[in-house]
Amino acid sequence: SVEALWWPEPDLASLEGLDVVVHLAGEPVAQLWTKRAKEQIYFSRVEGTKRLCRALAELESPPSTLISTSAVGYYDQTLDHPVDESAPPGDNFLSTVCRDWEAATQAAENAGIRVCHLRVGLVVSTGGGFLIPQLPAFKTGFGPVLGDGRQMQSFIDRDDLVGAIYHLMHRTEISGPVNGTAPHPVSQAEFARELAVACGTPQWLKLPEAPFKLLLGEQSGILFEGVEALPKVLSESGYQFFAPTLAGCLQHQMALD
Repeated sequence: SVEALWWPEPDLASLEGLDVVVHLAGEPVAQLWTKRAKEQIYFSRVEGTKRLCRALAELESPPSTLISTSAVGYYDQTLDHPVDESAPPGDNFLSTVCRDWEAATQAAENAGIRVCHLRVGLVVSTGGGFLIPQLPAFKTGFGPVLGDGRQMQSFIDRDDLVGAIYHLMHRTEISGPVNGTAPHPVSQAEFARELAVACGTPQWLKLPEAPFKLLLGEQSGILFEGVEALPKVLSESGYQFFAPTLAGCLQHQMALD
């Protein structure tokens, strides 16, 4: 059975006897990065994970597996080549968050729990996530290419994300970092074109980077930078993607809208 657990402080009784814990919690990144917001983005992930893992380590009957989400923001977002799970972290704010987020599971690892760090890409879903705020613009023919559009977008269909989690639950030989991305990342320009096609509208608008950089500072990197993160671990361990391409992913999700 599956149970969702929410608490400000870990309730040890609710964790006893579980086979697998999937840790997804974290303050939304898609908000204005004020000083307080950045603190909450960091604290909710790093300190929240530390508390959870300390609690798991204290259990009489701990789970065999912890699947703790991270993000492809772990990697350097300015690279011009693909990366897999062996690539080092970047040096920006989100890279630091992801690096420390993953390190926060140490107590669970020390207790003998198998830990997988699922570095999730852009989750494509009409039920939530980064696609939702884009749909109104694309459905009315005003969906933009951002800057030169060459920044890479490593996406994953929502159902493949669930499938990847299920895969990691059962493939007990896997531990450490796992890219939760589809095998065929695209540029932002390609994403815009495919989304416009899925919406049945033209794609003609381009937005320059400079105004966003002036207004948002380092946060503009979310829009104008990206990484081509390949799912080497999932692919080599036999995971079969439901939607390996963006066209198939959008077709699937738009049919659910």
